Amino acid sequence: MVSAARHARCVGFWGRDIKGNRSRATNRSDSMIPEEDVNDDDDEEGDETEENESIDPPKAPISSPPITIRFDSRPSSPHTPNPSIHKATFPLPSPHKGSNKSNGLQDLLHACTPATFGHAGRDVLDETYRKAGKLDAQHFSTNFHPADFGILDAIKQTLLPGLNKAGLGTGTGAGGDREDHWGVRAELYKLNRNPTADPSSYPLFEGAKKMLEMPGFMSEGGTLGFYCAHQYAHARKATNQLMPYALKGIDAVLFAVFASLGVKVHVRPVLDNDAWEQEDEYYSTEYKEHWDYVEGERYDSWKARQMGITRYGSKFEGIMSTDDETDGLSWNIKRIWPLVEDYCVQWLNEATAAGWEPALTHLRYGNDYCLSWSYSHAAIFIDIPPRGERKQVPETGTGFPDWEAMRAAEESK
Repeated sequence: MVSAARHARCVGFWGRDIKGNRSRATNRSDSMIPEEDVNDDDDEEGDETEENESIDPPKAPISSPPITIRFDSRPSSPHTPNPSIHKATFPLPSPHKGSNKSNGLQDLLHACTPATFGHAGRDVLDETYRKAGKLDAQHFSTNFHPADFGILDAIKQTLLPGLNKAGLGTGTGAGGDREDHWGVRAELYKLNRNPTADPSSYPLFEGAKKMLEMPGFMSEGGTLGFYCAHQYAHARKATNQLMPYALKGIDAVLFAVFASLGVKVHVRPVLDNDAWEQEDEYYSTEYKEHWDYVEGERYDSWKARQMGITRYGSKFEGIMSTDDETDGLSWNIKRIWPLVEDYCVQWLNEATAAGWEPALTHLRYGNDYCLSWSYSHAAIFIDIPPRGERKQVPETGTGFPDWEAMRAAEESK
């Protein structure tokens, strides 16, 4: 039966097409299905309507109409008049006991002609090696459309680039182009929660699964970092509700694949190191000239430790500002920003220049006044547990991750 469920569709955010939950049973495909192919049982239809109303639309399963193929029968002889038209509807109905009515499959097989295969540059027909049938395009038609199965949405989400300038969501209105209101775009993103493709269908899935199963891969655990390849307007608190739904392309694929493998994955803003480079420059001078000035480790080990630090926010925040008479930007960041310092992040790529956004400003007033900025970049963090704590993942993974449950777990901390 054609599902009556409809899902909201989001067509863009910040000038970029984002995966939306397209209607799985469109008017186009509904009109192509003959009346006799649809179950008209009023009771069953009422039950289905009641069931659909009880399903939360963001978590509703992807549904699609049956596929109907109409095809010409193969003439038994050259003198046979115009062939008759048959049809088969998939999934095929179960045959009823005592009924001679065909489900169309045998008619479809009979309508096919033997198919050849290529060998040594020639078309060969050898049914002892391969027995297959074919049906040329001029002899059949179908109501199949990739949009009904979420195929076009998955392609759009993964492969298509954005259409507008980075970081801007524009629309057309009186007086020319206008920037859409953030609140509207945020609400659109909240509708964008139903997956278009199972993570196990991506090529990355098998490679990631085998990697996690390798005994020598990060046997003591650790964190993998991936700077988001796409640009996101992330320097605002509302991003906590939009991520990971806002992810697109390789970012969405990477997040979904590892989350489906039972690994903890989250999106966080990574700070640049400019504020600490000024501090390091001062301490470097002190260590080099007076290595015993500060008790503890020697300069070489201290510098190596500093170079390996990744600083990121425990959550997304709006742009913050501080002001005082000191030039300690790094100290102010630690004081007001939800900072996390991690020494064990293994980065899979480098940050893109266009992905940085202002995260914090510091105004130093006095005779030597100065305005300093610190920038952040959205990144994906993958927490790899130690070898002995990794879950046994089924061959097909655990399916698309329950992002609502993941968010609830994060907020409960």
